[in-house]
Amino acid sequence: MKIELLADIVIGLQYGDEGKGKVASAIAETRLYTQTARYNGGPNAGHTVNLDNGKQLKLHQIPVSVIHKVPGHIGAGCAVNFSMLEQEARDFRKVMGFCPYEYLSISPRAVLIGSGHVKRDQQEQAITQGSTGSGIAPAYASFYDRSARLANCYTWPDKNGRECIQELHNCKDLLLEGAQGFYLDPHLGNYPYTTSSSSHPGYAAATMGFPTNIIDEIFGVAKCYETRSGEDPNFYKVLTEDGFITPEFSEVTNRQIDKIYTDIQEVGSEIGVTTGRQRKVRFLDVNRLIKAINS
Repeated sequence: MKIELLADIVIGLQYGDEGKGKVASAIAETRLYTQTARYNGGPNAGHTVNLDNGKQLKLHQIPVSVIHKVPGHIGAGCAVNFSMLEQEARDFRKVMGFCPYEYLSISPRAVLIGSGHVKRDQQEQAITQGSTGSGIAPAYASFYDRSARLANCYTWPDKNGRECIQELHNCKDLLLEGAQGFYLDPHLGNYPYTTSSSSHPGYAAATMGFPTNIIDEIFGVAKCYETRSGEDPNFYKVLTEDGFITPEFSEVTNRQIDKIYTDIQEVGSEIGVTTGRQRKVRFLDVNRLIKAINS
């Protein structure tokens, strides 16, 4: 793919749920970019956008730029569940008043999520690792053992849908919207308690098909505390001096900490967009945040 100018990227610097969707939406609304694209993840990633009319729109696969009628693309590094996408498109149309397919394209090389992938995920990873049960890990597993079906195998029910499946060839400038977060990257996070596709900016270049030297700005998004969905024994409760080991505390101290975390959960409305689960909360680990920024 040829990009005439530069590509910018919005990424999460923690464990997902940092507010990337809101940031990507605000940037896309400036219309400084002629095209946006998601480069990783699938319907396991939920982006919540607050609309001017007071309503909220929760997107799982459609890039947030489509809200502003800026073309959005689902890249080859993504996994797509077309049944869920069609429901999401119907919900989108009810809220926004126009069909998202008018501004949406999907790479023919995106990985298809089938019902078998979802069933396997719900019976395995959802139980052992607290995944969203969306079929992500089994779909990527099929891709890497070269047995997956890709989006070019899918037949859309109408003309607009079929036209959506196409690669990006050339664009003037591009905003890339990452899913999940730095510490959910399977190579950089606490494997196997990670997601199944890389959230690193370099993955965007690799899967979208452009050289890394045209990446200009990287907008890293973080919260002043940390949240985590799913299981992860490395998501420690309290920081020690070295920042990694959880010490033993008195029962009173633990109750005080739990009360603080519960208050943060309530004030921050820390509920997963995809699963509706309450997110785990802890204080900000500045050392790990610096590591993510420098990587």
